[in-house]
Amino acid sequence: DHIERDYYYSRAISDVQNAGGSVYEVSRGHTSEIQEFLQWDAQVDVEVWSAGAGDDFPITHEGTRNNNDSPLMKISYDEFSLVLGGDSENEVHECYVTDIPEINVETDIYKASHHGRTDSNDRDFVDAMDPQTVLISTIDDGSCNGLFQCATLGIFHAANADVFRTDCASPELNRSNPTRKKNANIYVLSDGQYYLVHLK
Repeated sequence: DHIERDYYYSRAISDVQNAGGSVYEVSRGHTSEIQEFLQWDAQVDVEVWSAGAGDDFPITHEGTRNNNDSPLMKISYDEFSLVLGGDSENEVHECYVTDIPEINVETDIYKASHHGRTDSNDRDFVDAMDPQTVLISTIDDGSCNGLFQCATLGIFHAANADVFRTDCASPELNRSNPTRKKNANIYVLSDGQYYLVHLK
């Protein structure tokens, strides 16, 4: 319901359409049970926990509400589940997820919100999900205060989660030397029961 139609948005839409794809708007409460465009496979369930919520919250430190418009989604395949945080920030998690008892927040893998920043990965939300694995898509400028913030590692490790970052992919490095760079693409494979994290 709220889209910033800037250059990046226009280019993304154009690329999708040029590849023969379709574009749909998702809203909070959409699921694969009720939305045909989310019915990707009979064994895959999709739940949209939040989307287009930016106007409900104050302007952030970045001077915009756009991060909180991000789709916050859970995708389940048989016994395996993955939560995609987008750029959603802590107030979205508290308002739309953590304080609503009927939402099953537990997941195997959590793709950290907002590149692993502290304003988007609060302890209550992470504890409620209780993920075994956390994935962080980010770049590190060496300061631990860039896109990724090292302080969130303590939150993820307190949940006993292994952390894989695109700029520092090894969980061992993240525990012993969180600023060491080792760039990698991260892939997840699952048969619905077990999953494998693959670095390339």
